[in-house]
Amino acid sequence: MAPAYGRPYVWFANLGAMGRMPGRDCRAVGAWPLELNFTGGKSVATGLGVLLAMSWPVGLGAATDFGIALALGRIVSLSSMLAALAAIVLVCGFDQLLPYRLLVIGRRH
Repeated sequence: MAPAYGRPYVWFANLGAMGRMPGRDCRAVGAWPLELNFTGGKSVATGLGVLLAMSWPVGLGAATDFGIALALGRIVSLSSMLAALAAIVLVCGFDQLLPYRLLVIGRRH
């Protein structure tokens, strides 16, 4: 097959087992957006989108945990950290594939 310059869908299709690595790139773009000179961003929302795309039960569980913690504590940073911990427990509890586990465990806030 010829090189697929300018056609990202072919590049994603050729990733094989590493097909979920664009999720890592989405988190980086969400954490350091170009429009804000690479400062600030919406990392929690981007992480939720990646979790929902990877495994909707894990994403839904983490979002529920975030909502409950936010309603009880009213501290967004604490809620996002608790949601990240819940995502780690859920991804291992739902017996997801190893690349999914590594992506969730290795992500940073």
